[in-house]
Amino acid sequence: MNTYAVLWTYTADAEKVARHKDSHMQYIKSLAAGGAIVEGGAWRDGSGALIIFRASDREQIRATWTPIHSRPKA
Repeated sequence: MNTYAVLWTYTADAEKVARHKDSHMQYIKSLAAGGAIVEGGAWRDGSGALIIFRASDREQIRATWTPIHSRPKA
């Protein structure tokens, strides 16, 4: 397994970020519980985050990470 640092930039739409925050954090926690995410955290200014993934390659990260707007609605 390899370790990858992913720099994530959030949308500037604060309302949209707030609306999706809870489901986003549930998704992040599920990836961490499964071992795909080692560590991570948002920037203090709320503009994005650093996420440390453990994966065999970049394609595995792409296959694992589903942007919030692409996830099935519950």
